[in-house]
Amino acid sequence: MRAYFAGLEFVGDGGAATFTLGRNGLVGWFEGVGTRGEQTARSVADGDHVSPAFLTGRLITLTGLVLGASTEAALSALSALPRRTLGQFAVESDDSDTWALVRRLDKPDISVDAWGSAVSYQLRLYAPDPFRYGEEVISSSGTEVSIAHAGNTVAVPVIEVSGSMPSGYEIASQGKRYVVTQALTSGHTHVIDMANGFLTLDGDLQVGAVSRCETFTIPRGAGATVTITPVSGSGSIVVHTVDTWE
Repeated sequence: MRAYFAGLEFVGDGGAATFTLGRNGLVGWFEGVGTRGEQTARSVADGDHVSPAFLTGRLITLTGLVLGASTEAALSALSALPRRTLGQFAVESDDSDTWALVRRLDKPDISVDAWGSAVSYQLRLYAPDPFRYGEEVISSSGTEVSIAHAGNTVAVPVIEVSGSMPSGYEIASQGKRYVVTQALTSGHTHVIDMANGFLTLDGDLQVGAVSRCETFTIPRGAGATVTITPVSGSGSIVVHTVDTWE
C-alpha cells in the first residue's frame, strides 16, 4: 500500500521509503466515517423524533517510521504539510486507487527511542468531504444513456448537453426531472452539475434558465439511466461521474 500527500510518499507492506506505514498504519481511510443527527424524545409516547442523519468529515491517521540519512529534513517536510488549504491525498491498494481532499490536522507527533536509532511519526489529516473518490466514469453520447460506478454509495453526476434545442429540454432519471427553458444552439454546451443544480453555458453560470430543478445521484451497483427530451429540435447528453465510497 502506498499513500501520497503534498509530494510525500508513505509506503506500507515492508516497502522502503522515507516514511513507512506500520501495521494498522493507515486508520480512517477504509473504515467509513461517523454520522451526525438529532434525536428528541416523543412526548407521552414511545420512541424518538429523529432528524436526517448526515456523514461527518473524515479523520485519517498515518503512523510509521522515518528512515533515511536526513531525518531532520524529513520531519521538517511533515511539519510543512498544508494546514490551511486542501490538497489531494491518494491511496494505492491492491483493490483500488482512491483519493480525497485533505489538510493537516494538528502538528505531527514524533517520538525517538531511547537509543536515538528509530524515529516514528503519527500524522493526522482531515477531509471535510467524507467521501473517497476513484476513477472518472463517462457514459456514451445519446438521448438515453446508462451509467454506473464501482463505489459503495451514491455518486453525483455532471451532465454535458449539446445539440440544437430552441425551446429547451428536459433531463430525467429515476423519477426526477430537470427542465431547462433556455435555448441551446449548435456549437455551444450546457453543463449541469447535480451537486448543486447549477447550469452553465460554455462555462458561464446561467440564471433564470431552469424552471424545474430536481437533482439526482447515481446509485451504486446497477447505476441509472439518464434521458434527454427536447421540446423541439434535437440534442444529446454525456454523463460524467466518479467512483464514490463512504
